[in-house]
Amino acid sequence: MIQVDVGLAAIRPDHAGIGWRRHDANKQAAIFRRVAIEIWGANMLKSITISLMVMSLGACAFAGRTLEKAERTTPETDQHGQALYTGYIDLSQVEYAEGDYRDSDFFADRAIAAANNQKIEPQHIGARDLDVAVLNEAAAARRKLTFMRYKGGTRIYPELSAEAQLGFECWLQEMEEGFQPDDIAACRARFDSAMNSIDERERAGMMMSMPSPSNSADSPERMTFDIFFDFDSDKLTGPAQEHIGLIAIVIKEFQKPIVSVIGNADQVGQTDYNLKLSQRRAEAVAAALRANGVEPSGIFARGDQDPVFDTLNRAPERMNRVVVVSVREEP
Repeated sequence: MIQVDVGLAAIRPDHAGIGWRRHDANKQAAIFRRVAIEIWGANMLKSITISLMVMSLGACAFAGRTLEKAERTTPETDQHGQALYTGYIDLSQVEYAEGDYRDSDFFADRAIAAANNQKIEPQHIGARDLDVAVLNEAAAARRKLTFMRYKGGTRIYPELSAEAQLGFECWLQEMEEGFQPDDIAACRARFDSAMNSIDERERAGMMMSMPSPSNSADSPERMTFDIFFDFDSDKLTGPAQEHIGLIAIVIKEFQKPIVSVIGNADQVGQTDYNLKLSQRRAEAVAAALRANGVEPSGIFARGDQDPVFDTLNRAPERMNRVVVVSVREEP
């Protein structure tokens, strides 16, 4: 059996199960067809194409089944879960109508989870194939959303907190697709509107009580935060600095926090250089934390030796150009 290495790599899903963007599909299909003809010939490719068409028709028969299941599910949850269920159904229906069955199924699965009263955390930005230019903006938005939830927002503002989460995840999904700027802006506006409404209520005197991380049953033993960098850079972007400001707010709620700052680099280039680069990145984040009133307990550099995401052949990976801030309560 002939193994095809060239071309298939351009169309296979990536390591995170993210898959390719829809607007690249035609180009990727053309690459595969050209390589396949060179290897198998036109007649063999015709037979393969017919087989794939039959398989595709079979797959279409199952498309949308998750949405149908979600629509038939009866919510047995609280007001926040009900709002999430309704919103996820709407998002799933929109993506189904556009022929994006993968995202339709994603939102439908979350609708089912919400209906069954499961705790649904905001989607992590690493689950979406985002452009590096928006990573820190997305991370800051998720931190703001998570902090609001941590302060009890889902209980005090059940519908607004659900609306904020729906807007955030819609925004991530549209940014991953990257070819509908109006939809990207609309989803971001949905998130901002809900968060601003919560902020207005807090300023009006409806402040949320902040649980102490040391004694709250809902608080994690350790919290981690990611700050992303541009390629071969140790400079903090504006969104990264905003993100660090939010991180500092959370850290200050710990009574005796132990804060570790760990720098990383992707695997492009020399190992020694990457180690020094990761050290500079960690020091930049530590300095920003100090400027926000938080003193790190330790600053570490891992270079490219312990990547957040393993890559083939030391390929560049934006998720490895990151500083991880870890905080826990002193025992």
